[in-house]
Amino acid sequence: MSRLLINENPLQVLPSLACAIGLNEAVVLQQIHYWMASSQHVHDGRRWVYNSVPSWQKQFPFWSESTVKRALLSLEKQGMVISGNYNRDPRDHSKWYSINYEALAALENSQKQVNDASGQFDPIEQVNLTRCNGSECTDAPGQNESVHQVNMTRPLPETTTENTQETNSENKTHGVQAEARTPAKRSCREYSPEFETAWQAYPKRAGANNKSAAGKAWAARIKSGVTASTMLAGVQRYAAFVAATGRSGTEYVKQAATFFGPDHHFDEAWDAPATPKRQTASQQKHSGFDSREYGQTQSPAWARGNQ
Repeated sequence: MSRLLINENPLQVLPSLACAIGLNEAVVLQQIHYWMASSQHVHDGRRWVYNSVPSWQKQFPFWSESTVKRALLSLEKQGMVISGNYNRDPRDHSKWYSINYEALAALENSQKQVNDASGQFDPIEQVNLTRCNGSECTDAPGQNESVHQVNMTRPLPETTTENTQETNSENKTHGVQAEARTPAKRSCREYSPEFETAWQAYPKRAGANNKSAAGKAWAARIKSGVTASTMLAGVQRYAAFVAATGRSGTEYVKQAATFFGPDHHFDEAWDAPATPKRQTASQQKHSGFDSREYGQTQSPAWARGNQ
């Protein structure tokens, strides 16, 4: 038997409910009703079930979290469910839900009046749900208890306006989410360990030094065949040059993106200038004495005239 046919407990929905409040909303409402039948959480005279949106989504693996969230919000706006917060931990914002059976009964009566008037109302057998034995069943993936099959007098149409609108809306939402996620991936760029080592060794400069631009330049050189060791050695030579010339922390330090750019500044020698030999204190005290002639004495000009 094919695994694509029903070999597991299905999620069920009545066509009349789906037509009245929407297909997605009807599926979610039926699931809430299922869990309320076994819920032990009673507040303000009502039974409640609770879950976060990701936990609800696990019960509907064919939908995204955004679809489940929209269905829950739609049920609230239509008055089919009531939401609350009875969490003991104030940091827990999981919503609690209870079905507004009064509003559901009013919806059923209005539908019955319309269908009776048009002669198109067909009675549908009531569904008996077997309650699960556990005290809390909010984390289960689906309706695991046996459920009687419903005799549907009208099959769901293959294509409906509501289904088409939901599909188009879902596709548009996925497109927006995909565009929104793209910048996040770019901002969380991952760099190679070799680049991170070079970035840490690169001399600090005053002003901008964009790491992302430097990473792109580094990757471009690697792609062109330059080795990481070559660029890292260039960084070390350049850092020694900057320190020797007293340029550390100034705007005269090249931006890393320029250093790793197509001009291959990392290939330059970056030889530090020679440091002049420092004289000792004794040498500085007698500086210039060696160039003097102490054996001859020259008379002043006024004295030489009489000689």
